[in-house]
Amino acid sequence: SRYSSIFLSNNNIFVFGGHTGEKRLNDLYYLNTHTNIWSKQTCGGDIPSKRSSQVICTLEKNDSIDAFLFGGCDGKPCN
Repeated sequence: SRYSSIFLSNNNIFVFGGHTGEKRLNDLYYLNTHTNIWSKQTCGGDIPSKRSSQVICTLEKNDSIDAFLFGGCDGKPCN
């Protein structure tokens, strides 16, 4: 997809959302860099709406990671 967000955690590369050219996405996949296997990650809590051109910042503490999504375009007009 185009305009997705990518972040790293441990040995994984995560990719969230983006745009296929026809529709926006809100799925989260990760690549295990040791096995080179892609997997879909299930999310808990409030899942962001489908969007592209967003930014994700991460905060890692001990063995956990929190990802914070900012902005992006959901296809609706912006003011």
